[in-house]
Amino acid sequence: MPPHALPSSSGQITHRRTPPSFIELPRLKRISTLQRVLFRWHHSSATRVILTGTFDNWKQSIVVPRDSNYVDEFSIVLVLDRLVRHEFKFLVDGEWRCSYAFPTSFDESGFVNNCIEAVSVDTLSDMAFEQGGFIGKRRTDVPSDRIADKRARRH
Repeated sequence: MPPHALPSSSGQITHRRTPPSFIELPRLKRISTLQRVLFRWHHSSATRVILTGTFDNWKQSIVVPRDSNYVDEFSIVLVLDRLVRHEFKFLVDGEWRCSYAFPTSFDESGFVNNCIEAVSVDTLSDMAFEQGGFIGKRRTDVPSDRIADKRARRH
């Protein structure tokens, strides 16, 4: 009688499912599409800086605080979905301004805005791999030539 066939109390043979076999899989990392993005308004004697864009539906809702480390700068960190393209602008003392620290593009109305381009899932995965699995935090204990070697072996 095969090991997976068992006699029942009535004398008939019942079949038991063969137990599944298991294989070891490497632990997969979950990669978040959300990343911390630093927005900084440099060298300003402004009294009030507001950040607005597609991420707040242009509601002018994000007041950027003065950076405590630099007297003439304002900064804020937002967590944004990097699979989405974001357009934004700064409102500095009531005047619309673009930052030189970010790329610019024209919107459908012809206005110039700063932008953060969307990245692919593969790019996010590469960024997580290069940064030791932590988006936005670069590992400094791994020499950059080792990272380049690993990237070359994957392609």
